[in-house]
Amino acid sequence: MKITVERAFYGSSQNDKVVEVTASVQGLCDNTSGTDIAIPVASATFGISDPDPGVRKSLVVKYSVKNDLGNGSTSIYRMGVDGTTLSIPCQGIAVAQALEAIYGTPDEFLDITRQFNDFLAMYPGSGSVVVGSTEFFNFFTCGSDPASGVPKSLYLHLTFSGLAEPKFLCGNDGQTISWTIG
Repeated sequence: MKITVERAFYGSSQNDKVVEVTASVQGLCDNTSGTDIAIPVASATFGISDPDPGVRKSLVVKYSVKNDLGNGSTSIYRMGVDGTTLSIPCQGIAVAQALEAIYGTPDEFLDITRQFNDFLAMYPGSGSVVVGSTEFFNFFTCGSDPASGVPKSLYLHLTFSGLAEPKFLCGNDGQTISWTIG
């Protein structure tokens, strides 16, 4: 299955020495016939000189692949560091999609559907969230609390590729909600 590399960067954010390698990574993907693409994380892989000698560098790839839901493609992020091999699966990606994600109380709530779909794109296949945690607030609500000092709930209406029926998940502050596709 063909993937589209939307953006790929290699380098060190420590010294702001980053090189765009989107075309090189797309070329590696186009020339792979297997089900996974294995990309050695090193400047030589991309045919460039070391952008920041002596400093550990990373490869960050944002790519899209047609999803199994039949409604377009899903963007996915992968990252690897020097000396490792970044693996990108190219088969049909099993995905979850939030049809609705609501956090709060019955009277005061936030619709975080868009943010939840961004989260699902970063962690395809399976994942979990701790409702009301600091990480939860930072990612899903940008620190906004719809009902400060009041216990809240997260209500999720998710659809999964390969499953006919959507699932409903719910959790209260402090609880972990988990899902696995497959």
